[in-house]
Amino acid sequence: MRFKLPLGDRYYDYHILREIAFLVYPLSYWRHSLIREFLKFASTFKYVPDNILEVGCGNGFFTKILSYRFPQSLITSIDTSPKSIAHAQKRRLTNVTFKKQNFFDMTGKYDLIVSLHVFILLDPDNAFLKVRNLLAKRGVAFITYSGKTVFTELHRRFYKVVVGDEIEFKNRQKLIDKAKESGLLPEVIEINSGEGSFALILKRLDNGQNSKEV
Repeated sequence: MRFKLPLGDRYYDYHILREIAFLVYPLSYWRHSLIREFLKFASTFKYVPDNILEVGCGNGFFTKILSYRFPQSLITSIDTSPKSIAHAQKRRLTNVTFKKQNFFDMTGKYDLIVSLHVFILLDPDNAFLKVRNLLAKRGVAFITYSGKTVFTELHRRFYKVVVGDEIEFKNRQKLIDKAKESGLLPEVIEINSGEGSFALILKRLDNGQNSKEV
C-alpha cells in the first residue's frame, strides 16, 4: 500500500508499524501499565463472564490477553479496519470471533465490555448510552482514556497530521457526569500519570446497586 498523508481510516491498516511503535518507550511502558491495571480489575470478578465485547481490537494484541484470562468466555472483538481484523484472526484464538463492525451497530448483551483508548474518539453521550444498552444486567465495562500531558499532546498532533482527525481530550469529571446521565454507575481507576490515563468502570444503575459519588 502506498503511504500517503493524511491516511484517515487507512492508518489502522498499518498494524505492523503501529505494533513496532508500542515496543518503544514510553509507549511500551504505558501499554504494560494498562494491561497490569486491567488484570487487577479482572481479578475482582466473582463470576466468569459468559459474553465479552472488545471494542477496537486492532491487531488482536490485547484480545490474546482477554482470551487467555477468560478461556471459558465467548469473546466478540470488533474493529473498523479490515486489515487489522485479518491480522488478528491469524492469532487463532478459539474463543474469539473477530468482526469488522462499527460499535454503534452492535446488538446483544455482554457481561464485560472492554475498550482501550478508543472512546476518546467517540461522543460520550452516544457512547455511554450504547454501553448501557449492550451491558447485561450484571455487566461491567472497562473503558480507558488518555489525559492531556506533554507526551499525549505530541501524539495528538501526530495523529492530526497522519490520520487527519482531531483527538479531543475528555474532561474526567464531565465523563463521570455523562455516564451517570446515561444510567451508568462510574468508578475511576488510575493507570499511568505520564499518559494521564485512567479507566472508567461502568455498571448499570439498575443492577441492584445504589449510586455513589466518584
